[in-house]
Amino acid sequence: MKKRICIIGTGGFAKEVLWLIHDLGRLEEVACFMEPDADWQEREMLGVPVWPQSRFDPTVHTATIAIGNSKIREKVVGQLPEETEYESLIHPAANLAPWLEIGEGCIIGAQSIVTADVKIGKQVHLNCLTSVGHDCIIGDYTTTTAAVNISGSCVIGKHTYWGNGSTIRQGLRVCDEVVIGMGAVVTKDIEESGVYVGMPAKKMK
Repeated sequence: MKKRICIIGTGGFAKEVLWLIHDLGRLEEVACFMEPDADWQEREMLGVPVWPQSRFDPTVHTATIAIGNSKIREKVVGQLPEETEYESLIHPAANLAPWLEIGEGCIIGAQSIVTADVKIGKQVHLNCLTSVGHDCIIGDYTTTTAAVNISGSCVIGKHTYWGNGSTIRQGLRVCDEVVIGMGAVVTKDIEESGVYVGMPAKKMK
């Protein structure tokens, strides 16, 4: 019996992931949305039932974590059984080179472009219209919002968050746990965690 998909999360991004699954022609494989037991209320979203997370069963379900906050994504991975199988979902309107490495649990949105020899870690979300250039390394739990441009040969750390329309110049490195604000332009390496905004991007005090 084919396992059915549990979408972990009940926010707006979870709805977008349901749309992605619909466009993949796999809507009938969706079992439910899920939320923490403490928050659970019996209901439907977009015609799909919402279940408490404790109902997840790795023998009959796969998981996709549709939560924008990367720290919560990592927490959910720690809560689910070790043998959980995580779906990597790629919208059919995304354009990906054949020479890629993509980790488990990734979500790549419509009209995103990922070019040659890119390595994408686990539980990475590349939202609609994101572009990633050649030879980039994208760390685990990275999140991009719409229209982010990561130029070629960049190394992006874990738990980075990229606001709408932000950009990074080719060949730069960004350390772990960095937030890049909307429209920011990264023109040099970022070696210290924090929030960076502006053009060129500078750390907020």
